[in-house]
Amino acid sequence: KPNLNELEELLGRRLADDAAILAAARSLIERGIRTVAVSMGARGAIFVEAAAAVLAVPPKIVVKTTVGAGDAMVAGLIAAKLEGLDLSESARRATAYAAGALGRIGPQLPPPEILRSLARGVTIRQLDDAHAIAGAL
Repeated sequence: KPNLNELEELLGRRLADDAAILAAARSLIERGIRTVAVSMGARGAIFVEAAAAVLAVPPKIVVKTTVGAGDAMVAGLIAAKLEGLDLSESARRATAYAAGALGRIGPQLPPPEILRSLARGVTIRQLDDAHAIAGAL
């Protein structure tokens, strides 16, 4: 779960546009990683697996801190995968957890009812090819 800057550093090149981000995430899948999530701040996150890719856009929130948001996203993704959720619902859960962390100072997530509310506010868009991403972001 790199953020965009981390992914660019990992690959040693700038990712000039959204199609390049999706292609870079797919290249990690080709290397054997099962699920890749690339966080992009308020723009959301791209989640990619071998057969699917989605963009998850969080609801608008007041950001109190960015500390722990990436870890919260990973926690949400793991929790969703352990429940057997598909990529879209996993992305929704992970994005809600990250949004929950952004809105709180401290090491804990908000209560479950707030996480469910945040999840309802996450917009999921399917990204089936490089053309689809341009219109989705």
